[in-house]
Amino acid sequence: MAPAPKKKALKIGRALKRLPARAIGGRGNGNAFAPLPGEQPIVILRVQVLSCTNLLAKDRNGSSDPFVVVSLLANRHQTPVSKRNVNPTYNPKDATFDFPIYLSLADKLGVVELVVWDKDMLKKDYLGEAAIPLQDWFRDGSAFAFDDVNNKMISRNLVSTRNSTPATGSIQVKLGFVMPANTTSLMDFGEIYSELVKRERPSLVSAPPTEGIGTIRSNQEGPQFEDDGLSSDRGRVLEDDAALRVEAAASFAASRKGSGAGLPALRRLSSAVMVTSGGVMPTRVMQP
Repeated sequence: MAPAPKKKALKIGRALKRLPARAIGGRGNGNAFAPLPGEQPIVILRVQVLSCTNLLAKDRNGSSDPFVVVSLLANRHQTPVSKRNVNPTYNPKDATFDFPIYLSLADKLGVVELVVWDKDMLKKDYLGEAAIPLQDWFRDGSAFAFDDVNNKMISRNLVSTRNSTPATGSIQVKLGFVMPANTTSLMDFGEIYSELVKRERPSLVSAPPTEGIGTIRSNQEGPQFEDDGLSSDRGRVLEDDAALRVEAAASFAASRKGSGAGLPALRRLSSAVMVTSGGVMPTRVMQP
């Protein structure tokens, strides 16, 4: 006889069916973090995962098979798995990811989140994570083009928000700006970055895809959350996406209570003219 499905998984599934489509976030549906209709990105944030060092050895052979998941708002990418290596390096063509940045979502950017996992045949094991807030994307507050020779890598120590896993080691990444295709702007990268930082403010909606379930940022701003079962040693029944969608939906609903006055103003923004606090910043979309 087949084992009965876990009650927790059933409750999550039923809850998802009752949620309105626009309130469901996470991978595959980012409506809670959607830009204005027709809005063009003001800039592209390019993130390259370079390497990890001294990772926790999770496998019986004294090693790990690590990969990194990079998240910003509802967008997620992951590197390939590096087999039997606690000091992996990643090929740039497989570990460089682009995240479009929209001015209307500047107050929701939160952090770039980097979560390191050990890939096993039937599951994955949590190895630790790091976060890079918007204010720390560039050293000394000076924004750089991704390929600028002065744009240096960033190294972050991994921390753990799971009581069952002590994180070790660090992760090295490179962040930089790239202009969107077929778009020009009257602002340079430094001015764009300053405008994003000025507009960014703490918000429930600004949470990264996994915040609020024991990730770095929630741990820094309050007491540590208990592991919710997403780690592979406790959460084989629930897929990551289901929990993330429920969390994003809760954040969306909470934010609706106090954000009604700001929504009409956001809708008035045009894809061709973006209003800043210091005036008007026109952008021009070029025909290919």
